[in-house]
Formats: sequence, C-alpha cells, structure tokens
Amino acid sequence: ALTVAASVALPYGFENDTTETSLGLLASKALWRGPDSPWLHANLFWIHAFNRDDDARANRFSAVLGYTHPLGPSTALVADLVHEKDEDKGRIINLVELGLRHALPGDIILGIGVGAGFGGSTTDFRALLGIQKEF
Repeated sequence: ALTVAASVALPYGFENDTTETSLGLLASKALWRGPDSPWLHANLFWIHAFNRDDDARANRFSAVLGYTHPLGPSTALVADLVHEKDEDKGRIINLVELGLRHALPGDIILGIGVGAGFGGSTTDFRALLGIQKEF
C-alpha cells in the first residue's frame, strides 16, 4: 500500500506557534499473504514552518522504518526506528519505539507505545497514545 498524506496546522490562542504544513509518503508491504502476515512500513514526512523563530528550522524531515507483527485477530505488536530533525537547528531525535495496536468495535483503532532515545537524540523518552477512527 502507498499513501500520500498532507496537513496544515493553524495555531490559535495566546503565544501560539507557527503555522505548519506537512507532506508525507507512507508505504507498507505484507511479507506474505494471509491475515497473519507481518508488515514492513516506511514513512517519510516533510514539515514546513511559516513565520518561525530565527533559530528554528524552516524545513524539517522525519523518517520511520517499522515492523508490525499480528498477535491475534485484532491486536498487533509494532516496532519502529524513528529519525527526526528537531525544530532547533543542529538537534535531532532518534528513537526506537515499541507499541501495540488494537482494533475496537466501530472501526476504531487504539494505539499505545513507548520510545527510547539513542545516538545523540535530544529526546530520551516518548510515550504515545492514539485513537484512530475509520470513516
């Protein structure tokens, strides 16, 4: 599967951040046929910030390489390697992440995971919780 994703983030409120646009390419491939097949995935993102601070990057890039292994009919284990350019020039984020995705009734996907920094990463630890609804 191959997907193109685009977004615009328009901040509001007191001391708001800059407007950002992002463009992403998401690719995934089953390792074999069947519902129990593990998947490889690769995601690339370009993020552009408007009206940024002088010491912030105008353009950032993010890359994820991952593996998803089914644990049951509605649950999968996910392992990712993440590399991101931080907003501040000269800083990067490198993470190894491990998490679970679980399909709930009503086409809702619940995701939870943790990540640990390595290789000069400015982020030492990250915890993620996500809810996805398909329409």
